[in-house]
Amino acid sequence: MKKNVIILILVVVALLSISINIFQVVYNRIVSKEAALNAVCNRDLGNENYQLLSPDIAWLSVNDFLVKQQHMTTSYQDIKAPISLILQSAQGHYALYFEDLDTGAWLGINEKEEFMPLSLLKVPIMIATLKDVENGNISLDQHIIISKEDIDNRSGDLWQKGPGYDITIKDLLIELIKGSDNTAALVLTNRVISDSTLSESVSAMGLPQSENFTYITPKDYANMLRGLYFSNYLRRPFSELALTIMLETDFNSQIPAGVPNTVKVAHKVGFYVNEGYYHDCGIVYASNTPYILCIMSKGGSPDEADRVMSQVSKIIYDRVTASNSVAK
Repeated sequence: MKKNVIILILVVVALLSISINIFQVVYNRIVSKEAALNAVCNRDLGNENYQLLSPDIAWLSVNDFLVKQQHMTTSYQDIKAPISLILQSAQGHYALYFEDLDTGAWLGINEKEEFMPLSLLKVPIMIATLKDVENGNISLDQHIIISKEDIDNRSGDLWQKGPGYDITIKDLLIELIKGSDNTAALVLTNRVISDSTLSESVSAMGLPQSENFTYITPKDYANMLRGLYFSNYLRRPFSELALTIMLETDFNSQIPAGVPNTVKVAHKVGFYVNEGYYHDCGIVYASNTPYILCIMSKGGSPDEADRVMSQVSKIIYDRVTASNSVAK
């Protein structure tokens, strides 16, 4: 009996010893790993160490990053109520999608509701044209002669030049976006780019494929703007050119009217007065936090659309920039 007890005690002691040794090994590994992580966290980090992170974050010291992270806005739900009040009290029906391009935080109100895109489709026409330039099929300096079939006087001033007018593809793109010119759109779609190129560009930029692109949602359209910002489809020089052209438009009474005139806004409007359609979608380059804002509406008036969109734009801009000032 004593012998069995002694053997049992020896077995327990052995198991205890083994457990202690295993625990010590695991503990040493944890401590060693933690020490290594601490060593990394105690020096400044560069892009060569964190190549998959935003450069703004990759270059920060750990302490600076932790401070910034504490104040980084990941939700904008607090401004949904005041924006909703403006939209609900307005003449007509509105939908919007907002996205912080730094954090990916977004806010939507009826963001999946479909609208006729109207002249918002001129941006994918520009993108498809630039893709053909990028691929070497055409040149920005290439000259095109406007024909009688290209003339459309419903939007823009290019129609006044008449058939026979000589214009470069680059100037056609400027007219297309700056003045939302229908004649420029017809020249480009009829005689410069093919249907297959336009279809490929629409698909690659994340827009829905439908016959004649009849309907689109604010959230859908944001995919294309995001694609330009991150240069997902066009090479960087051509994405830059597209957004540069979108900075200079003749229609700045909606989203741009809600931000200081020193803030760049790359945007495109779409409107159809007879049916009360008024859209404005673009990228607002607020200090340190660029963001997408796309507002679509129907059943309203031009003055009401200007008022509502500029007020919503101001609320969002003030909220974004207030977050920036706190983070600093």
